Amino acid sequence: MKTPTLTTSLKNAYKTYTQATEEKKRAETHLNPLLDKLLLEMQIYTSDANIAVQKGIESNNKLITNRDELYLASDEDVERFYKASHEIYIKEGYNVEMNYCPILIARSKEVEAEHIFIDESMYLVDGTGLKREDLNILKARREYVKLTLELVSKMIGDSSCDEVA
Repeated sequence: MKTPTLTTSLKNAYKTYTQATEEKKRAETHLNPLLDKLLLEMQIYTSDANIAVQKGIESNNKLITNRDELYLASDEDVERFYKASHEIYIKEGYNVEMNYCPILIARSKEVEAEHIFIDESMYLVDGTGLKREDLNILKARREYVKLTLELVSKMIGDSSCDEVA
């Protein structure tokens, strides 16, 4: 089987994807600990617990210690957390508008870059029977991206890809 050559658009898509992945990792590594600390310092309870604490009565509700559970908090507490988070973003050098999160922006860029990388690399699997819609299954998509990144990185001599995906 003849080894395919890399198109310029695939090389660019590879570069864009690897950069987006690194940007996301940097944002997560930098901001997640700060946001976790902020959440603990703010002492936000599930919304029913807030009322109980204010009235000095027992509640089965709990202190929120995971940002994924903020949907359980009152709207006012969530708004306070978002405002304090935004202050952290600005202080840490992320120039984002209110209600925008640098981590989510970076994740979005990574997903967009991944779509382009997949589209640009599909010619590498011509004749294998693999179709673009086969990659709608997350496990298959991740495996395809991982293997294709490894292939492309070897073809262009980029050893940094070993840490991506």
